[in-house]
Amino acid sequence: MTAPGGSIIQFACAPGYRAADGYDQERNGLYTKYLLKHIARPKVEINLIFRRITRDVFEESKAKQKPYIKGDLMTEEPIYLSAGDSNDGKNLSI
Repeated sequence: MTAPGGSIIQFACAPGYRAADGYDQERNGLYTKYLLKHIARPKVEINLIFRRITRDVFEESKAKQKPYIKGDLMTEEPIYLSAGDSNDGKNLSI
């Protein structure tokens, strides 16, 4: 898949991996579990959120699931998931 210019997408697993849906009898799959955990934290840049999700999913799945990021943000400005997360008010948000 090719992500449109100026966008970034994180998939629950990379090519060649399987997503752990309904992981360990929990309400959500493993990827969603960590997505919900990390997006709830304010003042964290999107690339750092994606790296933390990848690390946590990979570790908990014992290397059986690895999230995959595709895209090109084409900006040097940090991007936060909610408005008001930046310290100076100049950063981009979605």
